[in-house]
Amino acid sequence: MKVISFNTGRLYTANGQRIKAVQMDDGRIAFVDLDRHIAGVFMEDWFAFTPDGVMQGYDNGWYSLSIPLEALKALKAATI
Repeated sequence: MKVISFNTGRLYTANGQRIKAVQMDDGRIAFVDLDRHIAGVFMEDWFAFTPDGVMQGYDNGWYSLSIPLEALKALKAATI
């Protein structure tokens, strides 16, 4: 699995908006917004595994709230 972490610069909190995302072996992307306490998974591999790709799917609400356990473990281990 590949992991990326980034800050969008949006001012939701004093820390901005910190995002962690993981691309699972099957191509799906799971993400967590640490500052807004939102997590989800894109069920299709329509989005590039980049900060812009993750935010495109997130901002448009194209995600499921059901995240596989292996993705949660990878997100927890990732640093930002």
